[in-house]
Amino acid sequence: MTLNAGVDNGDGTATLLEHDLTVPGGLRMRFPPGASGPHAFPVTVISSDGHVRTGSLTVEPGLAALESGLRFSIEAPVVLDGSGRVGFPVAISFARGMGKMVGDVAFTLDGVPAGVHLTGGVRDGAPDGDGPWRLAMDDLRDLSLIVPEGQGAFDVDLTVEARGQSGGRLKLTRQARAVPPGARAQESRPSAAAPSTEPKSVAVDKPASASPSV
Repeated sequence: MTLNAGVDNGDGTATLLEHDLTVPGGLRMRFPPGASGPHAFPVTVISSDGHVRTGSLTVEPGLAALESGLRFSIEAPVVLDGSGRVGFPVAISFARGMGKMVGDVAFTLDGVPAGVHLTGGVRDGAPDGDGPWRLAMDDLRDLSLIVPEGQGAFDVDLTVEARGQSGGRLKLTRQARAVPPGARAQESRPSAAAPSTEPKSVAVDKPASASPSV
């Protein structure tokens, strides 16, 4: 196992300084191919004033495939039924890693504006509010966003919470953007300001008048 920051002490331990915890992309562990099951690591934290705290970190590398295999997108709008309703298909899937999970997988979609609805799941709070939507695995089939006419573009944040076979927990996030046809035209149209015929005014700071000394 290797880390992408810090110093390998060569004795099965590594030393991390404060700046190692904020490396771009986050601190990551790399395990050899085929690694699975939970790995517990003792952790010792020493503060700048000498205080020592101990604990442990449990990592389940088998869940890494789940993270890399998560797919989330909002597709182009389609007509859903004979009534003419238009919806944006919401695609949430896992390319790999499903066999590493046990129990229920919880999905949350946040950022869905008031007046926009999903064809599955339950919305927190008022049905016409702007609270997050809670989804289960069964809700993902034929899932669509129903967007009213005149709705502008908006971003939707997906959070997936799962539990691995060895008890490790995983929380994944993704983001996708929904752009209704009218909003797309509005966004792509350059805003051309009409030429002004008024003379431009220039602000000049006047020096403060000096008060006579007495």
